[in-house]
Amino acid sequence: MHGLRNDFIVVDGRTLSFRPDADHIRRLCDRHAGIGADQLLVIEASEQATARMRIYNIDGEESETCLNATRCVGWLLLQESGMPSISLETGGGIIDCAAAGEMRVSLHLG
Repeated sequence: MHGLRNDFIVVDGRTLSFRPDADHIRRLCDRHAGIGADQLLVIEASEQATARMRIYNIDGEESETCLNATRCVGWLLLQESGMPSISLETGGGIIDCAAAGEMRVSLHLG
């Protein structure tokens, strides 16, 4: 997926856990030898929100939040659920996402 020219690999880890190590993340995000992306996003189950999103930078380090990534995963979950809004747990807290037109997502950051 991509949002405002940031591109992401998105993995659904809600049913089957996906916990890559830093080397695996670097290989996946490598534009020459891997899939290529700015970040790897892993969607997980959450007890506090619709889902949890883990954000991994290309160096393998986990990031708390990325708004472009949040809009992409928010859109995916909105499409999947058919609901007008969902909540997404991130390392930086819970972000509410709402449909805001065709392929647009509005974020409420609290």
